[in-house]
Amino acid sequence: MRITNRIMTNNAMYNINNNKINEDRIFTQITTGKKIDRPSADPVIAIRALSLRATMTELAQYYEKNSKDAQSWLEVTETSLSTGSHILTDIRRLAVSGPDTYKTLQDWTTVVNQMDTLADEYYSTGNVDYAGRYIYTGYRTNSTLTYPQDTTEEYSNIHDEFNADHIDTSTRVTNMQKLADGDEITAAAQKESDMKRYEVGRLRLSYDNIKTSVPPSVNDISVKYREPMLVSAVSELQPDTRNIKTVNLSFTDAGGQSHTVHVPVSNGAAAGGASPAVVVEGETYSAAKNPGVPTTYTLNTASYGTFTINEKGVITAPPAFPTGNVLRATTEITESRVATVTFTADTSSPLETVNVPLTTECRQPYTVACENGYTAQVNTDGTVTLSKSVGGANPMTKTVRMTANGSVSTSYNEVEKHPDAVITGATSQDDIDTLYSDLAAGTKDMVFNAVTGELLFSKDMQTKLSGLKDMQNARTIDVVYDKSNFKKGETRPEHLFTCTKGGIIYNSGSGGHTMHYDVGYNQTIDVNTTADDIFTNELKRGCQDLKRVLAQMSDVDAKLNTLKEHLRTETNATNKANIEVEIKAAKKAYDYLTDTMKRQFSTKITEVKDALDRESDAITVNGTRSMRLDLIQTRLQSQSTTFKELQENNEGINMEEAATNLTTAKNTYSASLMATGKILQHSLMDYI
Repeated sequence: MRITNRIMTNNAMYNINNNKINEDRIFTQITTGKKIDRPSADPVIAIRALSLRATMTELAQYYEKNSKDAQSWLEVTETSLSTGSHILTDIRRLAVSGPDTYKTLQDWTTVVNQMDTLADEYYSTGNVDYAGRYIYTGYRTNSTLTYPQDTTEEYSNIHDEFNADHIDTSTRVTNMQKLADGDEITAAAQKESDMKRYEVGRLRLSYDNIKTSVPPSVNDISVKYREPMLVSAVSELQPDTRNIKTVNLSFTDAGGQSHTVHVPVSNGAAAGGASPAVVVEGETYSAAKNPGVPTTYTLNTASYGTFTINEKGVITAPPAFPTGNVLRATTEITESRVATVTFTADTSSPLETVNVPLTTECRQPYTVACENGYTAQVNTDGTVTLSKSVGGANPMTKTVRMTANGSVSTSYNEVEKHPDAVITGATSQDDIDTLYSDLAAGTKDMVFNAVTGELLFSKDMQTKLSGLKDMQNARTIDVVYDKSNFKKGETRPEHLFTCTKGGIIYNSGSGGHTMHYDVGYNQTIDVNTTADDIFTNELKRGCQDLKRVLAQMSDVDAKLNTLKEHLRTETNATNKANIEVEIKAAKKAYDYLTDTMKRQFSTKITEVKDALDRESDAITVNGTRSMRLDLIQTRLQSQSTTFKELQENNEGINMEEAATNLTTAKNTYSASLMATGKILQHSLMDYI
């Protein structure tokens, strides 16, 4: 093959250019610190780089943001819980030393005021926030646990639930109001025998100043107590072949309000046959197969007209929106599982079987009519409450609570009672004395004191309620009432109870408001402690009891001092004798009240112990979460280090090696220039 000067020149220039390209490549690597500057340079490195960078981004999100945020939340919670525990310890110290240490009225006044102040501070720890989000109020992070000032808000159907061990006693000393307070003492003076002490059963509600109608009615409050069924309910999911069609309707009414409803269509209904009626926010919905076209459905409503839906879930009539009271609407056809529930309520009831459609939850609870007269309420968390009220000699409501997947959580028979009388601010002290006497004698079973927030019971009723057996996943007593006036420091009902406000039902199901943070691959951690895990109103209500007895002691003590002053200045022998009789009566009343105060302090010890136990449990749970988070953070840090090293090995260069390679490339480039210069100095003509 003939080699010409042009060929040699071209080859030399090509090699020089390659050497320069190699030198530039190495120089770029040193400048950027990366092996490649474009994907095509090495596709394998590029693909691995994309994967590793995505992993590093996720790890950075988990480690540097999510876990740090979760850690801060847990630390704020820990500080708050620790503060609450210290406050409760101080209250317990005062309660323990009370009966033996405090003798005078001034002593009692001081310690009660101290305990009340500490209780206020304890509840204020529930208003601690993290970055503007209140830590104990679940998803309602913009709402304080307690009211910052006296407030008027209408709450209805507050479900205040208790167990049998919450039943205690209420003590009243009668005729104290008749003790002389400065008037002339006559032969009608109160005697020691007039100062009688009555003890009746009591259930102290979570609030005082309960709302009553005008005039007050015994129906202003209802007391429901629960007993286990004879044969507890069990459930079984039916096979998929038994699933029922469900029409899911979402629409906006003429007022701009959005609505969602899930209406089952019974498999047993022939074309046009009846299906379960659904009641949502007071509106009744029903769906049926269209008699003319069995593959389509008709959904009927009272206020929003009739919708025709084809088998694909498309609305075919009305043909367009807006129409009537509906601005827009969409539907879909889905299937709902069916759970068969079996139980025996009591000895007078047969074995019952009820099929319950497990439809999807909405933002508000709704009811679905089931067979045999039962109604299923679908709660906002997807749980279902199956119930049926029966009359007869033993009226009751058969109730089965189910989870969203159809399993039974609890079942019971619920009996509803109303009080025989209501005490309000307008009720005289003499009338209250009479009601206590009636309860003690058993002529009345139940009296509701709306002022103090107490249900008072006869001995028989007290025995009945205190003997109720605890049930799994349910309290044994449910007291339902309304309240509108709240004092500063009182808890907002929606944080602790099922209740209704402004047409919205809060906490209708059993689901909690737990916040989950993603802190790793397929790893979440609960960061918040909710108010119902720690707080009850018992501590504050106990202080109110103490203050009420203290006020009575102060009143009797003032009357006693007045009587003593009258005795000192009185000269009439008959009047002096009457005053001495009244003084003995006042001393007896004061002794009764002192004994009541000591009993209240003993009760206070138990209340504080229960609160400390809840606080301790919450501290333990929060600490366990923190320890778990520490382990996760350690693992995330280790993973970050490992993947960063892999990323560096994949993309990064060894600077020492790169510097050596650059020097070699420079030398190679210089040598190629020199060699080319030598070669190109001669041509074929030099040899002719």
